[in-house]
Amino acid sequence: MNDIAPSVSADPKISRLLKNRSRDHNLLRLAKNLLIRGMPPGKVSLLLRLDYQKVLDLYENSYNPRCRRLARPNQFQQQRSAARLFEDGSSLIEICTILDLPLFSVVSYLQKSEIPQAEILARMPNDGHPLMADFKKTAKRHAQRKQKSPQLH
Repeated sequence: MNDIAPSVSADPKISRLLKNRSRDHNLLRLAKNLLIRGMPPGKVSLLLRLDYQKVLDLYENSYNPRCRRLARPNQFQQQRSAARLFEDGSSLIEICTILDLPLFSVVSYLQKSEIPQAEILARMPNDGHPLMADFKKTAKRHAQRKQKSPQLH
């Protein structure tokens, strides 16, 4: 690969092409999106035919999955996804993993989707599972919470 780099920089047409492509805002936006999704800089550079150094600079300047995350979908979409996955037969652990949500949120989404409590309890994980320990802690905290009556003025 070291043999290719000097020949690329020596050819003025190729260097001009790379320079022009690296100024295209749509390509840069796509490169940032791919980097955030976890694709390595070398692959992004090859796919989009951008200069490797430009892509590497984007990656090192916070366009990497460690520094940035994509926006989460809204609650309505997550609720529909949880209900659909539950109806397809997925366990609650799988739903939590797929949606990247805690068990308490998944259970509350399923309750809002009018899924019977008995079906939800049938698919609960074991007491020793870390999701279940977190669920119990959150449920206890929510049970102690006092609801204030709405104030009109």
